[in-house]
Amino acid sequence: MDIILNVLKSSTFIESAGLLIFGAIISGIAIPIIKNSWESIKYKNKILHDFIKKFSDLVWKYQYEVLKVSYNRLFASNEQFQAAYQEYDKMSWEILKEIRSLIGSSVWFLPERTYAALIKYYENWIISIDDELFGNIKKDNPLDWKEFHNKIYTKSKEETDQIINVIMNKSYFNKKKSDRPVQEHINHLKYLEENKNDRMIEGEKIIEKGVGVTQSR
Repeated sequence: MDIILNVLKSSTFIESAGLLIFGAIISGIAIPIIKNSWESIKYKNKILHDFIKKFSDLVWKYQYEVLKVSYNRLFASNEQFQAAYQEYDKMSWEILKEIRSLIGSSVWFLPERTYAALIKYYENWIISIDDELFGNIKKDNPLDWKEFHNKIYTKSKEETDQIINVIMNKSYFNKKKSDRPVQEHINHLKYLEENKNDRMIEGEKIIEKGVGVTQSR
């Protein structure tokens, strides 16, 4: 019994026991924190991955539909061109709204500069494509069509890869919700919806007139 008491009283035993107790306390605190942090990182990475995938799918679908119109104008019959344009005119408003809505959702988890880069990409590239396409439909100049087609074919990959890289390289998740107003993207969605019918009517008038298309092979 005295031997046991002497061991319990020894400085070596006390130091060892203290280290074990301290280690147990640290493990009990640190391991849950590390685990929760890891789970949080995985969850945030999934959000970002899902966002990039959906964004990429939408913008490439849109650019492909634009290329179908210009390709059919340059290398197909008038009937094929009109069919391609009608298909584009039918789907473009919905897909533009989806892209803009998706960008608007990123306001909560992307940094200010990345969000601004997405807005710039949407307005200066995606919307400008739609404006230029509709302008070419009205003017119907074969040279303009050729220049437009080549521009979309070459720059679509460059512009889209660039914005994806911006998201990948500079994205992070804000610790608190951004106080940036989301009203601007809501207003844009309303604008798209309100002008949808006017645009479709104008497109139907152009198609009815045959848009003066002559084949350019």
